[in-house]
Amino acid sequence: MRSHKKYRAIFRKAAMEAENLYYKDIFNTKANSMKKLWENLNTVCSFKKKRTSTNNVSQLCCGSRTVIAPQEICTEFNNYFSTIGNVLMEELNKSHPHVTDTDFTVFCDKPTNASMFETPVGPPEEELQRLVNSLTKNNG
Repeated sequence: MRSHKKYRAIFRKAAMEAENLYYKDIFNTKANSMKKLWENLNTVCSFKKKRTSTNNVSQLCCGSRTVIAPQEICTEFNNYFSTIGNVLMEELNKSHPHVTDTDFTVFCDKPTNASMFETPVGPPEEELQRLVNSLTKNNG
């Protein structure tokens, strides 16, 4: 059992190093164009997922019944998403009966009128001197 844990640790370390080398190779290739870099980044980060049939819903539980037919599943999703706003509004009205439909401010923080804070800066001469000193020198 002990050798299994050692092997697992060695395997994980080797797999992580291989993955790091793979990604370094992808992004360090000088032949990459900007378009190719973005494609690689999207692939690595899964920003653009390709549609596959593995993400299909094969069955859906609706109350006490199970729906299997794709058209019925679609209809049930449509019913749910087209009525959820009204259902949530009814629940909100039950839990907060004193709130009217237009009285959303009950759920907002109290506003602070005419309040603004700026971080103080040093005397203008010191600030200007710091900015001038931060400029790069050009002997041209």
